[in-house]
Amino acid sequence: MNEADEDAMDISENKENEMESRDNDTVQLITSGKTNIQSKTLYEFKPFVFTEINKNSKSKKPAPRSGHRIVCDESDLYSIGGYLEINPVGPGINNYDDPSLLGEKIVFEELYKFNFCHQKWTRLVTKGEFPLGVVSNTTALHGNHLVVFGGTSLPFGEMSSNSVDICNLRTKTWTQLSTHGQNPGGLYGHSMILDELNKCLYIIGGTTGFEFFIDVHKLDLVSGQWEELFISNGNVLETGEPSPRYRLETAFDGTLIYIIGGGRQTSCDSFTSIPVFNIYTRTWSKKDTVGDDVHSFPLPRKCHGLIHTNENIWMSGGENGNELFDEFWTLHLPTMKWSMIFTRIPLELSFHSVDITPHGCMYIFGGVHKIHQEREGIVFKDRTNTLFKMWLKIPPLKEMCWEALLHYDKSIKMLPQNELVAKGIPREFSDRVLG
Repeated sequence: MNEADEDAMDISENKENEMESRDNDTVQLITSGKTNIQSKTLYEFKPFVFTEINKNSKSKKPAPRSGHRIVCDESDLYSIGGYLEINPVGPGINNYDDPSLLGEKIVFEELYKFNFCHQKWTRLVTKGEFPLGVVSNTTALHGNHLVVFGGTSLPFGEMSSNSVDICNLRTKTWTQLSTHGQNPGGLYGHSMILDELNKCLYIIGGTTGFEFFIDVHKLDLVSGQWEELFISNGNVLETGEPSPRYRLETAFDGTLIYIIGGGRQTSCDSFTSIPVFNIYTRTWSKKDTVGDDVHSFPLPRKCHGLIHTNENIWMSGGENGNELFDEFWTLHLPTMKWSMIFTRIPLELSFHSVDITPHGCMYIFGGVHKIHQEREGIVFKDRTNTLFKMWLKIPPLKEMCWEALLHYDKSIKMLPQNELVAKGIPREFSDRVLG
């Protein structure tokens, strides 16, 4: 077991005792006979194992897509936007059920919610003006609000957004944040960091479709003031800046922004060293990394997924333009050591989206899962609407108990909240059943 696995699996004895005491009422509920045991299979908690969600469900799902974004809270996953090109090489190639759309290019101006308890997708009807950039934007969850910046639509590159759009998830209402100062301009394929503590966000890199950037902008979410932290002049020797890129991912430790991968049309950037940007000195530097003991370094890639938990970043999939990846890597930031995790994504994926719940369950949705080199060098890409989950850490005991309860008693999610409370379900979980 490598360092990352040990870190993810580690639970201190004190923490375990605390959780057992705090969650005793939930454990007693499962063992007291107050639930209708329906499942004949044994519930097992399995960290670092991918599970396909809703695989055999007949309920309507979002169409296959790429270039969308997802965010998660403790009860729901939200997916915004995306793109689908229905390949003209035969029906069914994209697992899409409308043959009349064969050959069409579709952008999805839509917001979906997937409720973890009900295991069901719902397309949300929203008020206000929907964001213009629905492909390769950046989206973050800030309390009960979605924060969306940038993105593009068809034809790609001819329309790129630089607006900050906010969706109140309680009222399902979109508003556009009023900003001033030097904004980044229209971008897509950039990266965004939401600093909730300091109520600001950072925009890094991206493209207009014609030009690539590695600029860094900061937006104060309270005042609406944009600030240029770094504008590239192309002089690498003078500034130490990395190459401009899009579909990069980033991590943030409060001082340093770590640039993870990305690229341009025909090139991708290496992982043997990681560019870092100091938000206080506004300077670039590089951190050399250490390869995995067996698998060395990840191959250069863009269009991958990334999440950041404490001291580790977790990288999934990606592509180099011709090849898709199903690997799952972690980078331990204190030691800058790469480790390939023993499990792989069930599909090779790029342009997918990934996020993690507050208690450590990672979800991956959609993306490109196959590249076809067809006639006269034309490239076609198959897209998916598959949803995967995988636990990256041991959650509090009450979270495992809640999963077990839903596993054994399928009817409990159909009960009204007053009955759930009467059965002893804690309010924080009965609220999740409301969907």
